[in-house]
Amino acid sequence: MFRLDPEGHIRNAVLLASPNEHAEHVLLVTCELIPALNSEPHALVFYGGFDAREVMDDTTREAGFLGFIYPATDAETLKATIGTVDWLRPAP
Repeated sequence: MFRLDPEGHIRNAVLLASPNEHAEHVLLVTCELIPALNSEPHALVFYGGFDAREVMDDTTREAGFLGFIYPATDAETLKATIGTVDWLRPAP
């Protein structure tokens, strides 16, 4: 997918959505090259809840979320710790 930004540049993009059948929103993520960062430590962290606020605030209930961290220095350990985020649609 592509997105035309306000300056008229075409950007690669992807739409992400909750697999919940009642989801009402999607997240559009675009990508672009930027100059290399300096040698100072840097990280990008993103997380967000997909369930209603009352579900997310109740620690006794199961809830869905999206989480992202970069750089992941040991991806296999991270995967073993938090599990996979792959979702497969159930067969009809």
